[in-house]
This record gives sequence, structure tokens and C-alpha cells, in this order.
Amino acid sequence: MSVDKYFSNKSIAELFPSLVWVYDLSPETSAKANKEILGLLDKIASPRPRPTNDLSLQTRSDLHKTPAFKTLGLAFDASVKDVLTSLHIKNKQYLITGTWANISEPGIRHHRHAHPNNYLSSVYYVSVPKGGDTIRFHDPRPQTHTLQPLQDKTTRYDAHSMTINVVPGRLVIFHSWLEHSVDANDGDGERISVAMNVMFKRFGELHGSPMWEPKIKPDEGND
Repeated sequence: MSVDKYFSNKSIAELFPSLVWVYDLSPETSAKANKEILGLLDKIASPRPRPTNDLSLQTRSDLHKTPAFKTLGLAFDASVKDVLTSLHIKNKQYLITGTWANISEPGIRHHRHAHPNNYLSSVYYVSVPKGGDTIRFHDPRPQTHTLQPLQDKTTRYDAHSMTINVVPGRLVIFHSWLEHSVDANDGDGERISVAMNVMFKRFGELHGSPMWEPKIKPDEGND
């Protein structure tokens, strides 16, 4: 029986949304940024180290201090300031606390994780094979798994994870507390992305550095 018989109006309040911002660089900007990044990876990650498990290879986390970050850095700065403006943040002085490349061969995934001690995190996509072209975000509400009745259809209101499609030249920004993962690369080629973290400048130098060791060591290669 239709609810229209009993009610004059119906609405759904979307409370506490988890926001994800998606920016596509212009073809000219992305081509230049990708050339710079791939040139750096040719120096510091060729030949590729052999993976020790099914997780992505990660470079050192200071790529934002290299000339290869110049073009991407300008676009990234504009996007971060745009996000901070959309959130009505008064203090827009931020510090990049880490920037590193992720290289995923076919079959390689990246486990569910967040980026502690930062405010915003992002991923820029350099090379994306078909079949390895998504990033997955997980529901941050801890109690939603308590009761899971069978459904005819899952929607964005009740899904426990959702994916965003990615293409070369796409930049995805999200709050650092939002857990995310990357499904196994089912494509034929490498998936290459650049991850970036930012923290407010006052706190970034003390708190924001990545809490992991690179799989591609700083002394492997010469930039």
C-alpha cells in the first residue's frame, strides 16, 4: 500500500555524510605530470623490486620535495585549497606530510587502512589498467554490521563499502580517517598512483609523517 494515502510529504535526511572529492586534471596538465612522475620512477624503481607479498610496492614518502612533483604539486595545491574552502576551514595553511608512489602489478591489492595524524589524504592516478580502476571506501560507522537483513537491492544508504571509478589524471581527496582499500589489480598492466597526505601546518611536522617503511628504499636508484 502506498504511503501517499497517509502522508502529505516524505524526505530522507542525509546525516553525517562521508565526503570524497574527485578532480580530473586537464589533459595537458595530467600529461605533463605523468611524464614527470614516470621519469622519476624510471630512476628510483627500475627494475622493479620483487614483491614479498600481494601488496603494492611503495616508494619513499618525500616525492613532493623532488622536481618530478612540480606540475602535480600545483594542481594538488589548488584542489586542497578548494576542499578546505568548501569545508569552511578558516586556516588554509597546510603542510604536505608525505607523498609516495604506489606500483601494483597484476594481482596486487592494497589492504584496508586509514592515514593517521593527517587531515586530508588523496590519490592521483598515473596509470590505470581496465580491471584495476577503482578505489574502495569503507563505511566508517562501527555499528552498521550489527544487524544485516537480506535485501532486494543494496543502495548508497546501506552499503558497507563503495567504490569510485578512477582513470589516469584523476585526483581523489578524502578525510584521512576514512578507511579505504584497493581491490586486486585484474588488469594486464601496472597500476601506478601517487598518494599525498596533508595536515595543518602548525601540527604537520610533529604528527603527520607516514608510519610505514617503503618497499622501494630511498637508496635504490638516483633522482
